[in-house]
Amino acid sequence: MAVNSSTQNGSTQNGSTQNGSTQNSKPALLDALHRTLLGEAEAREMRRVFEMPLGTAFRVNSARKDAATLRETLRREFLAPLQQQGWDVRTIPWIENEMGWSLGMDRRELRKAECHSTVHATIHSLAETGDIYRQEAVSMIPVELLDIHPDHRVLDMCAAPGSKTFQILEKIHAGSPETPPRGMLVANEIDGARCHLLHHTAKKMRSTALLVTQNDARNYPSVWGEGKILFDRVLCDVPCSSDGTLRKTP
Repeated sequence: MAVNSSTQNGSTQNGSTQNGSTQNSKPALLDALHRTLLGEAEAREMRRVFEMPLGTAFRVNSARKDAATLRETLRREFLAPLQQQGWDVRTIPWIENEMGWSLGMDRRELRKAECHSTVHATIHSLAETGDIYRQEAVSMIPVELLDIHPDHRVLDMCAAPGSKTFQILEKIHAGSPETPPRGMLVANEIDGARCHLLHHTAKKMRSTALLVTQNDARNYPSVWGEGKILFDRVLCDVPCSSDGTLRKTP
């Protein structure tokens, strides 16, 4: 016998179960939205891609004067042993001089690996000192497409948390790690807390070519001067729908 609005399986008339969860879970609602926007076939393909592991990736700080030495040390003492253990370790093809690497395991798989503690400790310690930068491989593409030169003035309009800011600084310091660069980077972020995070990230680069600002990018001051834009390159990686983060946090 049913009691009030509850059904025999414990669900209420509004779709909620007795433990407070809903039958229409967020993944189901998102899946329905994708089918509506994209059609069944494309939504199914998107779902398949979202379910693929998001490999851990990092980039050697190419602005270091001993970047090539660090790369070879990592290759010999860290990456080659992982390959011998069957890891899908490979270079990231759009990063020059084999400075970018993908480990082929996402964070969940990495935690289960026998060598997890060693891998985590190595990556964490090098990232904290700015010798490498952990970043999704696909996130490295926009800066590569900008073709930034060491003498360029660059504006990063939506810069936090700072992964692309760090990458831009590598380009500006390229070829002259021991001398002040001729170019400069203005990294902007409107949100105060994220601006603090941006500063924390960028300071690992120890660059004199960086200026961090906190402004609304829609009304950014001093972009134009004497009838021309004041920057050689402008990156505007705006906040997105975040659908792609489902691979990282399913």
